[in-house]
Amino acid sequence: MDFLRGRFEELNRDIKLPHSLDAEVLRARLEEIEEVPEERSGKVIRWRAIASVAACFVVVLGAVWFLNSGAAKSADLLNGPALAEAETAEMPETAADMAAAPADAPAEAAMPMLASAASGGAEAAYYAADYTEVRDTIYRLAGDRMLKGSFSGDLYLADGAAPEAGAVEDAAPAADAGGMIRSAPAAFSGTNVQEAGVDEADIVKTDGKYLYSYVYQNTTSQSPAIFIADAQKMTLTATIEVDPAIDEFYLDGDRLVTVGYSADELPAPKQTVVEATDDSLVDRSAASDDAAPWNGSWDGGVEMTVYDISDPAEPQEVRTFRQDGNYVSSRLMDGTLYLVSRKYVYADLTDKRTPMSDIVPVYFESGAAEPRLLPADKIAIAPDCSSADYAVVSAVNVRTGRSDTRAVLGGGDGVYMSTDNLYVYYDSWRGSVSDSESYRRTGIVKFSAGGKLDLIGTAWIDGYVDGQFAFSELDGNLRVAATAEYPVKGASNNLYVLDSGMRQIGRLEGLAPGERIYSVRYLGETAYVVTFRETDPLFAIDLSDPRAPKVLGQLKIPGFSEYLHPLDDGLLLGIGQSVDERGTANGVKLSMFDVSDPLNPKELYVYNFGGEGVWAEALSNHKAILFDEERSLFGFAVDTGFGRIVSRYYVFSYGKDADGFTLKAKISHDDFGPNAFSGVNRGLYIGNILYTFSPDWIVSYDLDSFTRKEILRLK
Repeated sequence: MDFLRGRFEELNRDIKLPHSLDAEVLRARLEEIEEVPEERSGKVIRWRAIASVAACFVVVLGAVWFLNSGAAKSADLLNGPALAEAETAEMPETAADMAAAPADAPAEAAMPMLASAASGGAEAAYYAADYTEVRDTIYRLAGDRMLKGSFSGDLYLADGAAPEAGAVEDAAPAADAGGMIRSAPAAFSGTNVQEAGVDEADIVKTDGKYLYSYVYQNTTSQSPAIFIADAQKMTLTATIEVDPAIDEFYLDGDRLVTVGYSADELPAPKQTVVEATDDSLVDRSAASDDAAPWNGSWDGGVEMTVYDISDPAEPQEVRTFRQDGNYVSSRLMDGTLYLVSRKYVYADLTDKRTPMSDIVPVYFESGAAEPRLLPADKIAIAPDCSSADYAVVSAVNVRTGRSDTRAVLGGGDGVYMSTDNLYVYYDSWRGSVSDSESYRRTGIVKFSAGGKLDLIGTAWIDGYVDGQFAFSELDGNLRVAATAEYPVKGASNNLYVLDSGMRQIGRLEGLAPGERIYSVRYLGETAYVVTFRETDPLFAIDLSDPRAPKVLGQLKIPGFSEYLHPLDDGLLLGIGQSVDERGTANGVKLSMFDVSDPLNPKELYVYNFGGEGVWAEALSNHKAILFDEERSLFGFAVDTGFGRIVSRYYVFSYGKDADGFTLKAKISHDDFGPNAFSGVNRGLYIGNILYTFSPDWIVSYDLDSFTRKEILRLK
């Protein structure tokens, strides 16, 4: 008996087990067995119980040997029968089919383990065995803050980076072998994207015939709406009122899809924590009878709404989908919307009336009878997570409404998506660290992206990332650039390479000590990284051998680039800020880098404009930039002034053998009545016509002469 106890303790250190096979649970069962009376019938029961526990031990010990022997490769685990049974069942054809399944259906008998970044033998992510394990994990992460008398209503444990904004057009651009993202051959623009074939949402779109513009409010309307305009006639075709306000939208053929916050109260599942779990925490701190009763409603979340725009004059709402949490980001690929939110957990785990919807994500499909709790076997627990909140991820077919939802305890701050996989990342602080550990680190969760979600694995890297462009996937490997902060040596910039199983196989550390990363761009097997403190080093990093990244060349210049974009002929555009001798930003800076020889990158041309009080959304949001590679043009809105801000749309031409950058146009809508809604925020083109957008107006211009053509008032 003592031998078994000792082996269970070793198992807890070697491998993360489902809650029902946890060493503490098995040890408790042994202790209960030892208390059985020594009567004849009792001995039979006792030895049968010991045999069952021993059998569990043998199974688990065998799994440990299998994993440690090297035979259990991540691909084998992920393609094994346990995962196939849990993950690959056909999704319900209708929302009603999904609603018919019981929310508290029993979990699979053997929950699948998932691959993890194994440098150092990190434990793997795993699906919860039941709601009790979910609750106990939240309690472990939150501690006494989840017990009655100490619940403060504030459980924000992790440092949350600002939710990332998305962008992309219905017609996905294509990438050449060198990583250049080019506009589709169609004669209209798409939104600037990170990965070819992976759409992101924006506030303006075009399908080549119609213009779509989302406006929160303007001079004539205080209600959020999407305006649909005939691009050729420059007349208003229809208006879609969206209430509450959305964040952004997509076009997908004859479908328009909005995403954003949902404030509607829905009747949440009425199951309570005690009904769905055991009462061990209630026993620890008895619930008070005079506690305020729960009102039984769900306080909104994130909503996607699909409209049929086959007749743009009569758009029709066809379906909705909602899930718990604050909107993080989304992507659209091959007719499937990938929706990511972050659900914070606020719950008194000791109150018998606490609803399960307080600690488990809820989702709702149009056509379903009511919202549903996410089953426990679709909730994964990330290794070494430190935050009692979730990343909730759904894949929803835009046309059929079929959906698949998963959640990972640990949280989510941003999203990167390739054509094969979806990555959710989150920032985490460590309370105490060794000299070799960063105070901040980034957790990464990997899902397959094929219309149905499979949780592939998780990883941790030292440091924090500067948004989605810190990530890139090539040949199954994920490359990540991060800024780490160490107790003794201070800031250091590192680049990591993770294989398809999320195991770290390569790294490059110690770039630009004392600085931080401001922008990253990957072009095939080369990464370009900009750091800054007083000058702007541009590093060219060779990733042709993913196990041994190395610096090829670097360039130090004043100022810094916050966005990098590949151009033709080995050129790289940098959009950032100029700085004075004190290192203070004092205007917008355009840089043209020649990276045709990565061993010797050069800054060919610089264009500075503005001064203090000048800002551009393009510095923090790539979707705000318009590119026309055929005409060698790009444009973005620039804000100037103090007090009353004036927003103008700047259009530049560029060329390696010309003058570098030439300002072709500086467009303002103030001529039509300057007010708070006349600031230009976007530009699109169809054929030879440029369209500029503000909340009040759409204005067209000839792309050769930039003379104004027509004006449309949005009302």
